[in-house]
Amino acid sequence: MALSLAGRLFVSPRELSIMLVSIAPPNRTALHRERRASADRTWTAAEVESAMTLHLLHTLLLVATLQESVPEFPAQSESTPVYVTVEPYAGVIDYSNSLKESGWLTGIYGSALSGKNKFELGYEYTELNFRDASRLRQNDVTAAYSRFIGENYLGRMGAHHTITTDALSDGGTTLFGGVKYYEGLQFDTGVDVYYTRYPDFLNAPGHSGGLGVWQVSPTVGRSFGDYESSVGSFYGSLGYNYINPSDGAPAQLRDEYHSVTGLLSNYNGSWTTTLEAWAGRQAFGVRNGGFTVYNLAEEYHGGTQLSVNYALGVAASVKGLVSYQRFREPTNPLDSSVVVLGAFFIYSF
Repeated sequence: MALSLAGRLFVSPRELSIMLVSIAPPNRTALHRERRASADRTWTAAEVESAMTLHLLHTLLLVATLQESVPEFPAQSESTPVYVTVEPYAGVIDYSNSLKESGWLTGIYGSALSGKNKFELGYEYTELNFRDASRLRQNDVTAAYSRFIGENYLGRMGAHHTITTDALSDGGTTLFGGVKYYEGLQFDTGVDVYYTRYPDFLNAPGHSGGLGVWQVSPTVGRSFGDYESSVGSFYGSLGYNYINPSDGAPAQLRDEYHSVTGLLSNYNGSWTTTLEAWAGRQAFGVRNGGFTVYNLAEEYHGGTQLSVNYALGVAASVKGLVSYQRFREPTNPLDSSVVVLGAFFIYSF
């Protein structure tokens, strides 16, 4: 609920390449000619493992010509191969001017891609220490399914469930769905819709039906630059978030919330660097394609995040992440902030 897990939106460029060829397998002669023409290039896992960043479609064609990542397509009678990614991670949390003092979390994310279908599953455990010596413990489970539709669309749906010692948000469930459209390697746009229900959130006077929160998040992105240049290639995106927790919300959070998000990623050799920033107001927000749900009764006012991914080889990479956010707690007159440091290990087979 505090550590952002980048790249949980739809599928990665490597997975897109596999889905595309499952619909229309490429001309093998042309593909082999592409491979010979690029034989002097050094391909890295940064291109293969860009599932750790958001909407990075600009490497689709590059990955599709990568010998290690383009599967040998089976005959009609053979079974479709399955491609698996496993990602354990851990992080520490530090608060300033907050009722909370510190915390930590750990989790694991996994995905399986077969043909035009992708299945995702994530689990996260969080502990937060409060300055009054109390402690919050929380378990979050997320499951999602994506499917390639036609030649230009991706659809996704899933659910997130929270079990926590926070009485107001315990048992909260988020249902989500989205669709994405892309044009070749240059442009993509999509929208996600989330609905979260907290059955035990009874703070609103005269209301006994819990809290319901709607969120709509459209995005648009474009790639630019030359991967073979000294500065590498780039992907940028802009997003907007509309959140309405008015159904059963307490008076101080009964409002409509608006925010904008910007992201810039750079691919250069074995390194993938992503900077993200957002501004505006959010309460009970959902991020990272449904894998991060902010279930506590707090209002966030903006933040930044930097992640750096380094390829250890074709199948493995490591990533470090640091994020900073500003927020307000209903019973705290001070403006608070939180810093999260995270470490990830990603392995695909």
